[in-house]
Amino acid sequence: MTDPMELVERLEKDVPINLDWPAAARLEIIKANVERSEAAARIRELVEWRPIETFDGCGQARPAIVAVPTKEGAWIVGEAWLRAEEEGATYDNGWWWAGTGPDDYHDSPIYEMSHHRGGPTHWLPLPSPPADRGGV
Repeated sequence: MTDPMELVERLEKDVPINLDWPAAARLEIIKANVERSEAAARIRELVEWRPIETFDGCGQARPAIVAVPTKEGAWIVGEAWLRAEEEGATYDNGWWWAGTGPDDYHDSPIYEMSHHRGGPTHWLPLPSPPADRGGV
């Protein structure tokens, strides 16, 4: 199983409870069902695309994974950051691919690039970095 949403669907299915079972056994099943439901919610939070309007951060310190529809009906997915509106600097505002920005003459906001149909429509949070710093 490689699709995380398949795992979510399996976790969301409650284990049935038989009323003939002892109370302690029924309580354990209920607890396990609650834990499975919570695990499913955490996985869903990490892998389910969210509408771009729900993104609440800005700046290069708060990047996200974004999905941008192309004119051909495909998607371009990558890390990007949002430059918030600044007074008098409307051209530079919007989503920028990671590693690019308004200080580079050759870069443009995502919506300006010719192979896109506007800007991103969906986003995902970036995963946390590894806990082990690799001996650093």
